[in-house]
Amino acid sequence: MCESKVKEILKRYSFRELSKINDFLILEIDDDNLEETINFVKSNDKEKQKNFDDILYSGDKYIGFFLEGNQYLIGSTENKGIIIDFIGEADTRLMLPIKDFIFMISHKKQVLNDIDAIRD
Repeated sequence: MCESKVKEILKRYSFRELSKINDFLILEIDDDNLEETINFVKSNDKEKQKNFDDILYSGDKYIGFFLEGNQYLIGSTENKGIIIDFIGEADTRLMLPIKDFIFMISHKKQVLNDIDAIRD
């Protein structure tokens, strides 16, 4: 079930987007921050400011509330998860349906395996 759902989701994205998703998952998502990331993207702006103030992006280049990672900013709107590569390639930004975003970070290992298979 999980494997077929991962494949179904990954079909929606271009090779470039899959490369960014792969990079993002490797650099930013681990067991220590998975729950926190999911809670953040499910939160409204008021909750983000209150509950995540100590780890929010504090720069002035992007408007909104973003978790600041090693290379990526993580944000969300009502129905989209947002990933911004603020170091590489002219601030690459991906907007994913929030359900896809949460599913992919929750099933990181399978997603990475399937992306590797697609790239081979």
